[in-house]
Parts: sequence; structure tokens; C-alpha cells
Amino acid sequence: MKAILTLSLLAIVFQTNAQTHYITENEKFIGWQPHVKFEFSDYQAKQDSNKLSLIKKFNYNTITNIQIYAFLDVPKKKRQRRKKLEQVYIAPVFCKHCSYALLEDTTELRQDQVYFMIAEYAARVGRKNFDSLRIQIPGTGIYPIMFLSLKNDMIDHMRRMYASYTNHVMVEHREGAYDEWKKFLADELKKYKKYATKPEDCHRIITGEPILEDYILAPTVLEDRKGRTY
Repeated sequence: MKAILTLSLLAIVFQTNAQTHYITENEKFIGWQPHVKFEFSDYQAKQDSNKLSLIKKFNYNTITNIQIYAFLDVPKKKRQRRKKLEQVYIAPVFCKHCSYALLEDTTELRQDQVYFMIAEYAARVGRKNFDSLRIQIPGTGIYPIMFLSLKNDMIDHMRRMYASYTNHVMVEHREGAYDEWKKFLADELKKYKKYATKPEDCHRIITGEPILEDYILAPTVLEDRKGRTY
């Protein structure tokens, strides 16, 4: 009996570990995780005239595509949607097939890494806003109403910071700008550590499959309050 019980417990532990193995990178995407560093082999987009034009415009050898994605999952059974909370998954993702490197410049690789930090910072602020909304309005129903508006606020935040960073570092070539941005973002990421992107967030975004077995992607959400469609 003892041997059978031990084997049963081991089976439960193995099953639990298997279920919590989350994919944070695949052949197309790299999801944010604290120690991820880009390699030149990650830049897999093919050369074309548009990429060469951008490289010439900014006098820069890499084009890095990093976006924030978010999914809202709800219980599969409609009768459960008033009882079980909706789940929001947010993750910054580097697209390998969308990113291009003309030359292997390690300085530019480090500078590109800051875009990932910016996206993660915006994601953490966005996640905090979702959590704050749930505290203000407990229970179910509010996320489908506000999901697109909060998601797009987060994306706007990221894009504004992208523009400022690009201008300071790659256009104006401000002395010390790279180090200042990196320090600022490191401090902010530490400040918002509670809202860090988790492996399950990356898994949900990269695989496109719900984490919870009895959940599906929300079939309907309310339109963005500002009319944004991205």
C-alpha cells in the first residue's frame, strides 16, 4: 500500500510539473523574460527595399520588431461567466521573422535590447492598470468592457517611449542617452516588479492557446473608448 501511495504521489508531482512547463520562445517569437538577450541569429527577416531604406535613413544596421500583445480569456461555459473571473495575459514579444540585421554590430544589439525593456515596462504599467480596475470594480464583467481601451493605452505608452528613445539615441545621438535610458528602465522595472510578465503570459501569447482548460478567448469585447483599432 505504501509503495502504491508513493507512486501515486510521484505521478501527481510529474503531472503538475508537466502542466506548468510554459513556452516562452519558439521558432518565430521570443517572449519577455528577465535574462533574455538577443543574438544576431534571432534577426531572421529577409532583406528588402523597405528595410534598406530605413537602415539608410537612420544610419542603423538593425531593424527590431517588438510588440506588446494581450489576450482576454473567459470561461468556456456562458453560465460560468458571472461566477469565474476573466483572465488577462500580456507579454512583450520579439518577432524573429520581422527583425533584420544588415551587419553584426554589438553596440546596436545592446541598444535594441532597450526596446524590450521599454515594452516590458509598458506591459507592467498596463497590468497594474488592469489590476487597479478590478480592485475598483470587483467581480466579473468589467474586463470585456475595458479590455481594448486599456490594451491600447498600454500600446500608446510603449510607442511614445519608443519614439523618445529612438530620437535621443539614434537620431540626435545624445551623449549618455543610452545609459540614462537603461538605468531609468532598470529602476522602473524594479519598481513594478510585482507586475512582471510571467512565463504563462508568454506561453499564452506565443502559442495562441488558453492556459486554463475551461477558458476560451473572449468572443466579444467592447470597442475602444477612443475609437482606436489596433
